Amino acid sequence: KATVSVLNCSPLRRGRGGSAMWRMLEEHRGGALYFAVFCMLSYQGRFMSLFYEEHGLDDQQIGIILSVNSLIGMFASPMWTGCADASARADSKERYIIGTAVVNEVFFLAQYLVDLGWVSGEGAFWWLLVCRVCCSVFFSAVFPLINAVCVEDLMETHGPEGSKLFGVRRLWGAVSWLINNFLLGLLIDTYGTRVMYIGHITFTVAFVVLMRCWIVVRYSGTVLRSEWVVRLAERGKEDEKEAKDDETLAGDGPSQPSPPPPTPKPKRKIFDRRVAAQLCSSYPNFAFFVLSFAMSAGMSIVENLVFLYFTQELGASSFLCGVSVGVTVAFEIPLFFVSHKLLTRFSILQLIVMGTMAYVLRVLIYTLVPNGWWVLVVEPLHGVTIALMSVAGTEFIVRHAPKDRIASAQGLTSSLRSAGSTLGVFCGGQIITYFGQKALYRAYGAMVFAALVLYIHAEVMAPTATAPDATAPDAGDEEELRSPLTDRSPSDEESDAGEPDEFETVSLIQTTSLARTRTL
Repeated sequence: KATVSVLNCSPLRRGRGGSAMWRMLEEHRGGALYFAVFCMLSYQGRFMSLFYEEHGLDDQQIGIILSVNSLIGMFASPMWTGCADASARADSKERYIIGTAVVNEVFFLAQYLVDLGWVSGEGAFWWLLVCRVCCSVFFSAVFPLINAVCVEDLMETHGPEGSKLFGVRRLWGAVSWLINNFLLGLLIDTYGTRVMYIGHITFTVAFVVLMRCWIVVRYSGTVLRSEWVVRLAERGKEDEKEAKDDETLAGDGPSQPSPPPPTPKPKRKIFDRRVAAQLCSSYPNFAFFVLSFAMSAGMSIVENLVFLYFTQELGASSFLCGVSVGVTVAFEIPLFFVSHKLLTRFSILQLIVMGTMAYVLRVLIYTLVPNGWWVLVVEPLHGVTIALMSVAGTEFIVRHAPKDRIASAQGLTSSLRSAGSTLGVFCGGQIITYFGQKALYRAYGAMVFAALVLYIHAEVMAPTATAPDATAPDAGDEEELRSPLTDRSPSDEESDAGEPDEFETVSLIQTTSLARTRTL
C-alpha cells in the first residue's frame, strides 16, 4: 500500500513527461513481462542438453533429466494455479510468480557444485537430477500464471475481446528468445556453458524487479488486503454500529434496527472440478486436448533434443544452433503481431491445422537434409507452429474456461502438456538409443499427424444445432393460436351462433396479426 501511494505521488505521474512515461509503462507492461521471462528461460532451455553433455552425461541420462521437468510440471502447474485462484489477494498470481522464480534460481545455481568439483562421478548425475526436479517444481508455475495474468489484464482493459490481443504481448517473448539464444550460442562456443549461470541470475533479478513494478502499475490506487484484514475491518464496523445502538437505547431517541450481518463469501477451492468438466464437455474439446498432448510430446524432442541432433548428426556448431533459433523467431514475431487479425480471419480449427502441419513437415525434412546449414531453411516452420498454436490454444482456453478460473484452466492445460512432454522426452531417449535419431523424428511426425486427423474429424462430425423453420409455428405458437377460438364448450358455441361479440372480434384480429408476424 505504501509503495502504491509513493508511486502515485511520484514525479513519474506528475508533469507532461512523467504522464507519458507512465502511460508507456502501462501500455507495454505485458510485453515487458514476456521479454524478461524469456530471457530467463533461454538460459535453462534448449542449451541445457549441451550443458548436461559438457558435464559428462550420456544421451540416456540427458533424456531422463529433461523428462523430469515435464513430469513434475504435470502435477505442480495445477497446484500453483489453483492456489493463486483460491487466494483472496488481488495480486496473488503475481506474488506466486515472484516467489517461485526466486526459488527456481536458487536450485539452478546449486548445479554449480558440480563445476566446483564438490560432486563428481555418478553423484554428479543424481545431484543434477535433484536440482532439475526442484527447479521444475517451482518454475512450472511461472508460465501458466503469466498467461492468465496477461489475459485477465487485457480483458479488463479492452473488454471481452481483449484476449485476441494476447499475441501482441507474447511477441516480445519471441524477440527476447531470438536475442538471447543468438548471443548464448556465441558465448557457449567461446567460454563454455558456465556463462549460463551468470545470465540466468542476471535475468532472474531483472524479472523479479519488473514483476514488482507490474504489481504497482496494475494495482495503482488499489489497496491490496488479505481476507483476514477485510474481516477485521468489517468486524470493527459492526462493533461501532452496536456501540451507537447502545447509546441510542440509553438515551431518549428510538433506536434504529441494525442491518443484517453480511453473508460470508464462499471459500474458493484450490482444485475445482467444474474447470476440467467444462473444458472437456464435448468430443471436439476432448480431441483438442488429445492433439495438445501429442503436440507437446512432439515439441519436447525439438525443445530438448534437437540440438543434439544438429551437433551430432548434422555437424552444426553451437553458434549455428543459436542462429537457427533466430530464424525461427523471425517468423514468430510478425505472426504474433497480427494474431488478433488472424483470429478474426481464421477459425481456431484452421489455425491449429496450419500450425500442426508446419510441425509435421519440419520434423520430416530434418531427416532428409545433408548438413546443418540446411536447418536454417526449415526452421521458419517452427516459428509458424509456435505462433499459431500459442494464439489458438490461449483463445480456446479463454472461450471454454470459467471466467473466474482462467489461471486454473491454464494450469490444467499446462499439466496435460507437461505429461505429453514427459512421455515425449523419455520415449525419445529410448528411441534414439535403439533406432537412431532419424527414426525418432519420423515417428513423432506420424503421431502428431494422426492426432490432427482425429481433431479434424471431431470438429467436422460435431453435431450442430439446426435452425427451426421460421415459417412453421412451433407447438407453443399453435397452442397460442388455438386458445382463443378452440377452447370453448358446445354451449358457448350455441350461444354465440349469432353475431360475434366485440371481444371475439378483437381476439380474432390479434390472432391473425400474430400468425402473420410469426410467418414473416
